[in-house]
Amino acid sequence: GLGAVDTGFAAFGEVTDRRARAELLDEGLAILTGLWRGQPFRHRGRHYTVEPTEFPAPPPPVQQPRIPIWVAAAWPSRRSMRRALRYDGILPMVIGDDGAARQATPDDVRAIVDHAREHRPPDAGPFDVVVEGETPGDDPAAAAAEVRRWAGAGATWWMETRWSAPDVATVRERIAQGPPSDRPGEG
Repeated sequence: GLGAVDTGFAAFGEVTDRRARAELLDEGLAILTGLWRGQPFRHRGRHYTVEPTEFPAPPPPVQQPRIPIWVAAAWPSRRSMRRALRYDGILPMVIGDDGAARQATPDDVRAIVDHAREHRPPDAGPFDVVVEGETPGDDPAAAAAEVRRWAGAGATWWMETRWSAPDVATVRERIAQGPPSDRPGEG
């Protein structure tokens, strides 16, 4: 994705303009996937130039057609969605009618899945929809029900996040509780 520019990027001299960051992302993804195809590789773009190298580069990835790339994208932005649909999945953020960003809902996920089915070529391969949130680690049934709700909407991956965790101990405690599971005795 474009990165969370409001978290101090400017203080480190990073570009904060969204359009420029989108250009950097598109070029970066083109370079990454190009390098994964192997040498010789050349790229001449607006922001980056890459020439074929003489040093032994790592071999291309074993996974084909490449290592899956999930793109953080703004739904329903056409440009952002076009970028995500060129790759293997999306971590969606929703832009509301007021222009403000918000977390996706299961209804948004359904709409994204429908959009992907309609706009990706039939031979493009699987397309993951990655959602994130917090589940109660001390209540496996409630945690499983929350993840099931998203899976029913078409999400294929759940990322347990603790963005507001006050300390590392809180995160470690949740990790020790294990992932949500529909199987009794597994957490």
